[in-house]
Amino acid sequence: MSAPVARSLGDLYRQIPAVECRGRCVDSCGPISMTVDEAARLRDRGVEVPPLLDAVAAIERGEDYYCPALEDGRCRVYEDRPTICRLWGATESMRCPHGCTPDAALSQAESHRLLRLAAELGGGMVDRFDGT
Repeated sequence: MSAPVARSLGDLYRQIPAVECRGRCVDSCGPISMTVDEAARLRDRGVEVPPLLDAVAAIERGEDYYCPALEDGRCRVYEDRPTICRLWGATESMRCPHGCTPDAALSQAESHRLLRLAAELGGGMVDRFDGT
């Protein structure tokens, strides 16, 4: 099966099956990486996601970490969420434990292909390890 060609992040997002989020998986909103364009879009919405290494280090120290986009247990930038967040629940290997997974979930290989394509279309991945 050949996948449609994405010419923009919006085209890519349309290739990800829709997930009817019930807002129950807030504990799954942990450290992520995203493209340069996705990070800029979140900053424009007033959300600064910490560098991945900083977030992981906080968790390793036993600190609570929640995505800064969460407000009252819901994503306040849901319509602008990064690719990895869109894949949550829509991918066989990242099924939502609360049943928010479409019947036709993506394979892990397909989700990896979409993540690589997102990096190409979105200006590369933000180097989340050093914050640049």
